[in-house]
Amino acid sequence: MISRSDDYVEYCRETAKHASDAHDLALRGRDKKQITRLIHTRIAEAVELHSGDDLVDIGCGDGTLLRIAERAGTRTAIGLLATDEEVAVLRRFGMEARQG
Repeated sequence: MISRSDDYVEYCRETAKHASDAHDLALRGRDKKQITRLIHTRIAEAVELHSGDDLVDIGCGDGTLLRIAERAGTRTAIGLLATDEEVAVLRRFGMEARQG
């Protein structure tokens, strides 16, 4: 596993290759799930995310906002990530993600 890299895309690929949990993609550390959820809940409230909305989360990390959007009943919730490897991780956990 890479612990430091000047190449962001390389870092993202290597992180995704070793991810055992979608939260590994958040790059905050596995012990930060609660704060990640709190931050994304506040984002959803700030943008007044409601059922029927469409969400595109650029740089969606672990997909926390995508899961919140799904629970809110959004029509679509798509995450964009830097690498296909990250996309594969989120798709394994049932989220819609694309490389972009």
